[in-house]
Amino acid sequence: MSSPWRSPARSRRPSGGGSSSLPGGAKRLAAVLRNAPQLHAYLPLLPRAYSIAAAARIGVYDCLYVALAERKGCELVTSDARLLRSLQPTYHLIVDLASLP
Repeated sequence: MSSPWRSPARSRRPSGGGSSSLPGGAKRLAAVLRNAPQLHAYLPLLPRAYSIAAAARIGVYDCLYVALAERKGCELVTSDARLLRSLQPTYHLIVDLASLP
């Protein structure tokens, strides 16, 4: 099985001339990096997430996603029934995955 995370030394495959497949690995790595998720710092979101969690009496962890969606002005798509039941009536940015085509 081919993996873009394999070290270049381990992913070498002998071919007719004994060359390695490093250019192919570089292409795979570029594809992974192009499609990688954006990472966001959670500390700036904690006060808002805590406020949401305290009001709804649910975990702060889940509310970090709600706080991030608020900050970014985007929807939060989830299939978490408790999150939908607790927060969707107040936070219309939360969308049920089952409602999507």
